[in-house]
Amino acid sequence: INENDFACRFISFWRRIFLHFSSWTTVFITSDRFLAVHFPNKFLFMRNKKIVSLIILSIFFLITIIDIENLFYYLKLDIKYKNLTKTEFSNGNWINVTSVVSESTIKICDSSSEVKISSDIISVILRTYMPMLTMISLDIFIIKDVCLSKKKLKIKNQRRELNFTITVILINGIFFLFNGP
Repeated sequence: INENDFACRFISFWRRIFLHFSSWTTVFITSDRFLAVHFPNKFLFMRNKKIVSLIILSIFFLITIIDIENLFYYLKLDIKYKNLTKTEFSNGNWINVTSVVSESTIKICDSSSEVKISSDIISVILRTYMPMLTMISLDIFIIKDVCLSKKKLKIKNQRRELNFTITVILINGIFFLFNGP
């Protein structure tokens, strides 16, 4: 990442996109479960692979647009200098010769403070708070609906749907555990 300006910009950009995209993929799966449990047989378009792919691509495109500010990062060289003083004998006199020598050069992927602050705020909101609040509210509705309809789940297919729904709620719990503020 710290080798050239291109790598600095695009690795930072894609890293943020995929961090946000993973959170919103979990939100999309939770939304799908919510629609399947709360409105059974109503949103049948969610079974169409082309429509689901289009929704996922739309989410990815929106996140890419929002994270465009990460392209304003640049490679910065931080050079540390030190003074070397040595004594030399020249023309019959002892003289002190001071020279400035580069001690170390560090490459840093950096940006202006405004870009860093705004990208960090957007990242925390997009990666944590918005997905978490959305999933918590959808999980509450899902749990309520599952508890109310648990007595009706005698058919094997509905039992499989319940197991998948419980798995999604557990995945959301893991998301909350690792991405919580």
